[in-house]
Amino acid sequence: MTTYVVITPAHNEETFIEKTITSVIAQTIRPLKWVIVNDASTDRTREIVEGYTQRHSFIELVNVERSAGRHFGNKVLAFNRGRAEVRDLKFDYIGNLDADVSF
Repeated sequence: MTTYVVITPAHNEETFIEKTITSVIAQTIRPLKWVIVNDASTDRTREIVEGYTQRHSFIELVNVERSAGRHFGNKVLAFNRGRAEVRDLKFDYIGNLDADVSF
């Protein structure tokens, strides 16, 4: 069976993150691991994700603290932080899912 992991950088995504999470949970084949990197959010992103990590063991929350300000490079740093969390897992594919995407 093909396995995959997903990394989601998230910065102040309380408006969308729950819909993204429920979309992934509803998939027929779930990821081996889904790392959501809370990239210094100042809203409820962390709390929303924490609620789902308690009910779904394949979801992992990583909190990153950084200086204020928005910069595209921060998304790359957050993705790489999430990738470090799955480096010891055996998987076929890795995906980058934005925190405001649902399907």
